[in-house]
This record gives sequence, structure tokens and C-alpha cells, in this order.
Amino acid sequence: MKKIYLPLLLLALFFGGPSMLSKAQPCAPFTPYFSEPFNTFLPNVCWNEADAGSIQTGPSSLGTGPWGAGTAIGNTVKINLYTTTRSDWVLSPAFDLSAGGYELLIDVAVTNWLSSAPDAMGSDDTVRVAYTENGTTWNTLMYWTVQDNLPNNLITYSVPIPSTGSNVQFGILATDGPINDLEDYDFHIDNFIIQTPPACPAPTALSTTAITATSADLTWTDPSGTQWDIEWGPSGFTPTGTPMITGVISYPYTLSGLSSTTAYDYYVRSDCGASGVSIWSGPYTFTTPCAAFTPAYLETFATFVPNTCWDEANTGNILTGPLSPGSSPWASGSVGGNPSVRINLYNTSHSDWILSPQFDLSATSYELSLDVAVTTYLGSLPDVMGADDTVRVVYTEDGITWNNLMMWTVSDNLPNTLTTYSTPIPSTGTHVQFGILATDGPVDNPEDYDFHVDNFQILPATGLANQLITQHDVNIFPNPNNGQFTVVINPPVPVKQLSIQVVNLQGQVVFEQSAFDSLSAIHETIDLSNQAPGIYFVVVTTDRSTSSHKLVIR
Repeated sequence: MKKIYLPLLLLALFFGGPSMLSKAQPCAPFTPYFSEPFNTFLPNVCWNEADAGSIQTGPSSLGTGPWGAGTAIGNTVKINLYTTTRSDWVLSPAFDLSAGGYELLIDVAVTNWLSSAPDAMGSDDTVRVAYTENGTTWNTLMYWTVQDNLPNNLITYSVPIPSTGSNVQFGILATDGPINDLEDYDFHIDNFIIQTPPACPAPTALSTTAITATSADLTWTDPSGTQWDIEWGPSGFTPTGTPMITGVISYPYTLSGLSSTTAYDYYVRSDCGASGVSIWSGPYTFTTPCAAFTPAYLETFATFVPNTCWDEANTGNILTGPLSPGSSPWASGSVGGNPSVRINLYNTSHSDWILSPQFDLSATSYELSLDVAVTTYLGSLPDVMGADDTVRVVYTEDGITWNNLMMWTVSDNLPNTLTTYSTPIPSTGTHVQFGILATDGPVDNPEDYDFHVDNFQILPATGLANQLITQHDVNIFPNPNNGQFTVVINPPVPVKQLSIQVVNLQGQVVFEQSAFDSLSAIHETIDLSNQAPGIYFVVVTTDRSTSSHKLVIR
């Protein structure tokens, strides 16, 4: 029997599971202070990786795994998460923490695969930092999910270490759950530090909220500081270490005096009074949007995205808002020869956004209209939406809470020609943003269709939802033209007031006329030869309705 048991014991020692393997450390335990900048991966023989194992079992299959060196945002260690099978570890050396009172710091970020562009984690993905004192039981210290909305620049997180063991090992475990999301991203870690907490700890988890064209709310995490100092400037500026703003007593802190469509960095440090000041944390980078437009406004989606004032995002729901801005499956399309923006819905994983500029709606009541259609994928034939698919128009006043305005489902039976929908806008905010959110639910229907959007328009609420003047009542000729053209209007019913405006793609009124000899038939010759070639819109407004008509100047 001994001849049988001995080989079995040897096999158990070699293959016998995570507890024996994880305890096999090639280096003597380190006594902190300890810092690993991950300039290479693996950094040295004291570090390891593992290709399997959960938080319950601990790591297994040591010596290999998909973690690797990253360079997109500096020297980091990263893992590409895009499937449903990852459960992979980075394993630290052992540490002697018997003196007690230590903390762990680590930098993390999320980027698109092999890129520095922002992205979001999958809906059921997790990355956690855990520790073990015996190689068998692993305890979670901190973890990240999609709800953390991690940026594409490194953010420092810190946590007290409860262990006072003399042989403590740490692991970073990345798992993507059973839902195969569309996300294909890299999770980065950097600057693994174990130290005795300084007398004045530095702020962590820097972020921004409520970003407008001229201001942003700066926020961070710091349970120990009582005041904070801030240094900020255009992205990439060289910090001096001298604060530009001192004595901040609460956060978020509203930073004002910014310029639109500009990237900024900010740094923050704690002021702990008698304990001194902390080191600086940062930079955190953010970009201000375009200045808020005041309607009338029209976007025809001749290109997508139309300009820098529009954006897109490839994840997030109406509760979380858009996540991972900068990319999505929305793309340029066409319906009946008219340019549109479209999304192909065919599976179970879409939750994708088009994001408008911000609008100042404080002057009066406004209405929003847009054209929608459903066609076959890359075709023009009729099709139907999936049984649990939705496309909705939503809005936000603060960038956090999103409210529903309009929604389409299979029951709307949308045709393959553009149909106009309109609705009053309840908001009177000064920085109102709209989103078009397309989702296909968990039922994988056989439908494979394109949902089209066109002619996003915001106008004063003068009856847009019940237009009386239509395309058939307004004639523009020649169109296209060289800037000289005639507008002929034959109102179908008597009107008391009528005006003609020509609006450019930026929403600026370049022509306006409201004095006419007769309102029963309008024949207005217009000369805009001094305007730049491009797409314009002739907006006809009466006391009963408003309509918009495309104009091309060559």
C-alpha cells in the first residue's frame, strides 16, 4: 500500500491544488515599505501568475495566464477581458506584516483593447485584490465592476490591510462572468505599494461630475483630510507643486472659468493641519463639452458623428447613464436617399447611445422632433423590431439622472420610410443633454434590422407636434443652389403670422423675414451668396405650426 500512497502523495504535491502551489514562494517574505512599478511583467521571480482558480479555490495552473505588459497608458500590467471564461491571477511575493498597520495602494484604469481610448467593464466582470495568510483561504480587499466607471487614466485606490501575518500573499483576480457582453477592453494595474500610512494620506479615486462648457465638479475620496489644495491647467501642463486653489473645505468642488471643448488636468492634495500636507494625487483628465446651444436647432446626420459636440457610448442603461464614451455600433446610414444614423440590432447585447450637445432651454417651452424608420440590415425593405428591443429618447439636466421622453418597440410597427415623432420637453434647464439609447433585450429574436434616426430638431413649442405646414406646402427652388433661391409657401389654412428663417448646422439664424404683403401665398427671393457652402434649413413658423426644409448651398 505504501507504494501506492507515495506516488499519489507526490501527484498531490505537484497537482494538488491552489493551497500548496500558492505557498511555494521562491523569495523570502518582504517587510514593507514595498513598491512595484511594473516596468516589466513578470517583474521578477518573486511574482507569479495563474490561469485558473476562483476566490473560493485560490489560484491554480501557475506559471501562465493572459495577464501581460501594457504600454498604451504607460508601463502597466493588463488583461484583455472580452469573453466569458477568464479567471486569471497576478500573484505577489509574500510579505511579513507582523508589525501591523499597513495599507495597500494600487493604480487601475480601463481602456479599449490595445488602445488608450476609454471603455467600460462588462456587466458581470470583476477585478479584485485579495490576500491569503495560509495559501488556502483568500479574502477580498477591494474590487471593481462596471459601476465604478473607471477612466482611461490610472486612478489610485488604497485600503487598510487587516492582516498581521508573517507570510501574507496578495493576488489580483480578473473574472468575466457568464454574460458575453460586447465590451472588449483592457484592465490595467500599476504601482502596487504596501506602506505604513503617511501622517497625511493623499486623496484617491479622483473624478469629475456635472461637466459643462465652463465648469466641472471635481471630486475625490479622502476620509482623513480636512482641507484640500488644487492645481489645474490644460491637459499635459507641468504642475509646479504650488496650489492654485487652497483651503477647499468640501467636495465636490466646482471649478469654473473653463473653456468649451478643452481637455484639462487637475491635481489635489490633502491639508491635514498639524500633520502637514499629503503628496499630490493626479492628474485626472476631463474634457469640457461644447457651449450649450439655444434652439432653434436641427441636426440632419449628414455625417456621424456630426461634429465634436456630439458623442456616442457603447454601454450603460437609463439608470447608469452612458458609459464608455467615444465609440459605439451607431453608424451612418440612409433611408430613401436621405442620410441617417443607424444601429444594427440582431443579438442580445446592445445598449448603445447617441449623445447630443447640451441645450439652454430656459427661455421658453420647447419641443423635440426626430424621424425614425426600421429597415432590413443594410437594406431598404421593411422589417420589424425584436420582441424585447427598445429605442428611446432620454434627457438629463445634471449628467446623472436620465429621464424618458419617447420610446419605440415592436408594437409601434415602424415603416421603412422616415416618420416624424415629436414631444414637448418638460425641462427648462440651462445644460440639458439628450440621448438616443438602443437596447436589445435578453431574448435573441431572429430579427436582424437597422433602426434609423434622422432630423433631430428642437424648436419653440408652437405646435410642432401637430404640424400643419408640410413639405408639400413649401417649395424651394433651385435647390441645391449658389446661395440665391426662392421660397414659395402656400399655407393650407389661414394663418395670422408667418416667418421664414434660414438656420445653419450650428443652429445660427443667417436669414429672417416676417413682413409679407400677404399671408395667403408667400413668394420670397433670398440671397445668401455671402454664406459658406453647406447644408442649411429653411424654418417656416406660423401661429399654428413650424416646419423645417433642407437647403443646400454649393
